[in-house]
Amino acid sequence: MQVSLPAFRRAIGDWVDAHPEPDGQVAAGVAAVLGAAIAPAWTRGWQPADLARAAARLTSARHAALVTAAIGDEARSFVTRHELTMLHPSWQAQLEDLGALPMPAGAPPPLVARWQHRQRVPDDELVVLAFEAGCRLYLLPALPVLIPPPGQGPEAVDERVRGSGARDAAHGPGQGVDRKLFEKVRALLAKAESTTFPEEADALTMKAQELMARHSIDAAMFQATHTRPGTGPAPSARRVPIDDPYASAKSQLLAEIADANRSTAVWTKALGFATVFGFDVDLDIVEVLYTSLLVQATGAVVAAGAQVDARGRSRTRSFRQSFLFSFAVRIGERLHEAAHEATEAADREFGAALVPVLADQAAAVAQAQQAIFPRVTRRRASVSNASGWAAGRTAADLADLGAATPIDPG
Repeated sequence: MQVSLPAFRRAIGDWVDAHPEPDGQVAAGVAAVLGAAIAPAWTRGWQPADLARAAARLTSARHAALVTAAIGDEARSFVTRHELTMLHPSWQAQLEDLGALPMPAGAPPPLVARWQHRQRVPDDELVVLAFEAGCRLYLLPALPVLIPPPGQGPEAVDERVRGSGARDAAHGPGQGVDRKLFEKVRALLAKAESTTFPEEADALTMKAQELMARHSIDAAMFQATHTRPGTGPAPSARRVPIDDPYASAKSQLLAEIADANRSTAVWTKALGFATVFGFDVDLDIVEVLYTSLLVQATGAVVAAGAQVDARGRSRTRSFRQSFLFSFAVRIGERLHEAAHEATEAADREFGAALVPVLADQAAAVAQAQQAIFPRVTRRRASVSNASGWAAGRTAADLADLGAATPIDPG
């Protein structure tokens, strides 16, 4: 017998009315039930940021907010029972972004109960939301484990991609790059953002890319000459969210940035993210550049405004799709040019020893990607608006690769 959703909601309401609980008890039960659905997801490869995004994609904003609060309660419960150091640094960073950490002094206030009170959600509706969200969580597919789940060590990471980020418990976002150099790169990008001269911005950002590319090469050569074969760092993998609208064009931008930095990206459209494979030093700059360029590209295309053809019909969607694809392709060209300059400089220093080292790393990255995604489908981009393509290429030529505010399309 099938039961309609309205009937189910009424049944839940009747049950709650018949079983009045003290304030907060229903919320505590909901947090426990959702926690039972959340904890197994960690061992199936999901991470806090992944799960929160999945809830937002598969349910409503209300469901997603409840799941995010439940993730926080589950994390705080773990930290209360164990040491905070049993959480991988990347895991801690994601929980901080979700508002679960750091924990306040004393008993941590339950986040589900606090969310219910703030949103004024009655108990019966809270139970229904939890049931619907929990069902979605239980149906999520298994993913490769890329970083150790709470309380587990590097051995928990998928053996097909067990890079230095998995082996080194101290590794966290940005740890693959020398910190002083990383701050220098950020300063260059910030200066490029603030300048009103496109030529200066271009020079600064190309310098930042060259510095990162050369640092990556130097790190590869150091490992090749100071470690025994098979004992040095291996490729790692990170997930990067790819959201609509224009997710296809955004995934192209990430792929171009990754390719220019000796990495590779695989987009999983159905789950709303891409998995980027590479060495930690390269993955750091890929993440920084993608985040920056996505904000800038989105601001530029929105600033271009609505588009219509000669007959007054809307061409905004095709214009923006073409704009973003063109932006991605041109950015890839520019980044490759800068990386090529760095490689040529390194070649003059290291000579014939450089080529096999870079070739071995490229092969290792390709092997890691192939192990996780043995059947990757390459797609063709559909670009149908010449004006959008031209505007996107112009915007890419003016891009500073680190802007936090939109560029002026003029």
